Amino acid sequence: MADKLFVLEDLRIARYSLRRYAGSEKCPGRMGYHNAVGAAIADVPEDPEKPYTGTRPPEVDHADPRWPVRCECGYAFTEANAWQVFANGLYRRPDTGEVIAWEKAPAGAVRDAVWWPGKGADGHAWEIRLPDGSDWMTEGKAGNCACSKDPAHRCWKRSGTMPRITVSPSIATPKWHGWLQDGVLTGC
Repeated sequence: MADKLFVLEDLRIARYSLRRYAGSEKCPGRMGYHNAVGAAIADVPEDPEKPYTGTRPPEVDHADPRWPVRCECGYAFTEANAWQVFANGLYRRPDTGEVIAWEKAPAGAVRDAVWWPGKGADGHAWEIRLPDGSDWMTEGKAGNCACSKDPAHRCWKRSGTMPRITVSPSIATPKWHGWLQDGVLTGC
């Protein structure tokens, strides 16, 4: 199976939802801890002076009934568990015009990670959604790299112009292993 890369257009709008979680509590769900995110409550333009998402979160009282009360496993959140007004950036797909939150982006989606501290030779750090649903940073550090503590070292060599880039060596996550060649993700 192959997934072609496509660069999402950042609309500089945050979609806010209400999130509850208990990070220190073990859960059989996909996160490994108790977590619940409610429906979207507001779409808010970002502060143009700040390069990251979630610059203008609305204030929501803890008594608001829109807050999630339970994890998918049934755990009931307590007052002591975390309350978060959670932001997802909104993006436009160039191929379809569809507006999506990064959280819902499919494999092959790419966004310019302007907040990432290390940039490549082209001045960008790219975040790519992989086929297993995880995100990979082109300028990130590989977990098995002996040079990963050297800030100048780049674990992956990339060539080409986005979206038609090639990186080497291969990319590996706990659930996926594959290659990115000429803008196409292929797994083994």
